[in-house]
Amino acid sequence: QLGGPGLEVVDPLHTDVLVALADSGGPLLCCTLGSEHWMRLFKQHYGFWDDHAQLCPPLNDMGLTSRTDGARMSILIRHLARFTPPDLRVAVRIGQACAAGSASLRSTPGGGATFP
Repeated sequence: QLGGPGLEVVDPLHTDVLVALADSGGPLLCCTLGSEHWMRLFKQHYGFWDDHAQLCPPLNDMGLTSRTDGARMSILIRHLARFTPPDLRVAVRIGQACAAGSASLRSTPGGGATFP
């Protein structure tokens, strides 16, 4: 779960989302997902999908849930080979709100990785 001022009211339908992943060797991924690529799934839950991982390679899927104590985020990367370390540093910026933390990858049945 991410926390920080302003993340309790995330709305990627109106604000671009910057995502950055890094390990001890340095940056692995850094890109901006424009608001036009997001969909509202439920009241405070939003999703982004890119089956071919063309907008932010190798990111395929991202979900954001707005909560009173911050935002909850999930990310799916289908090609695990690029992300061999079990722990990554994650940074997300939505509008003027930023959050950073560590996350542990979990393997998926299709050979990908996801967190939380």
